[in-house]
Amino acid sequence: MSYKETRKYLKGPDKFQKYVFSLVKRGVEHKHFILFVFLAIFLCICGGITYNLISSKVTSRYQEKIAAVDNEVTEFLSSSYFKDKKDEASAEGTKTLSDLAKKYEDLFLSKPSTQEGKLVGLKAGKLYLDDKAYDKALEVVDKVISKSKKSVFHQVEGYFLMLSILEAKGDYDLAINKIEAFLSKAPESIQATMMYNQARFYIKKQDTEKAKSILTSIVTKYPNSKDSAKALALQSTIK
Repeated sequence: MSYKETRKYLKGPDKFQKYVFSLVKRGVEHKHFILFVFLAIFLCICGGITYNLISSKVTSRYQEKIAAVDNEVTEFLSSSYFKDKKDEASAEGTKTLSDLAKKYEDLFLSKPSTQEGKLVGLKAGKLYLDDKAYDKALEVVDKVISKSKKSVFHQVEGYFLMLSILEAKGDYDLAINKIEAFLSKAPESIQATMMYNQARFYIKKQDTEKAKSILTSIVTKYPNSKDSAKALALQSTIK
């Protein structure tokens, strides 16, 4: 019986059966095309599995390298040399915080767009800061921030670390400028904190009028925040 003849018996209420029969017929007529489609799907699945396996191995090795540097830093910080002579110049050939920071920096530069890479970059910045290598610290943190446009967490952490570096360096003008630039895009949850830091820097510059204005804005805009209480306390210390 031909397809057309068979189709006559499938007319009427049994539309689903008719549809299934039509699909089966088309499958038989175009079996090579269907095989090609299934083969393409199979290859895509295999490629995805292979990629995940390779990616997992690469990530695992990267994390092992980070862990190795973490161990070096822990050992260095707990060593008797560091405890007894942290304020003295390092002897020639002795490992320094900046040496360890450089290892973190290299790991960051090898994968700057990954979550792990950005965290490693922040670790490098903190160690450079602890070693008073302020310019190097700023350089690394700047790179972390530029790679964190889609990651609010890393961007915020980067800006807070940058402010710590600039404060330690005594560059209050640049710190204020950085805060002003960030406030327009900063999450609402940290804007009061950023403004509070801005007021602190104005106080360090002895621009008390500008500091008072910012602290008043914090109290007005964020009356129930912890930064509001801090702003009131800081305001009371300004003469």
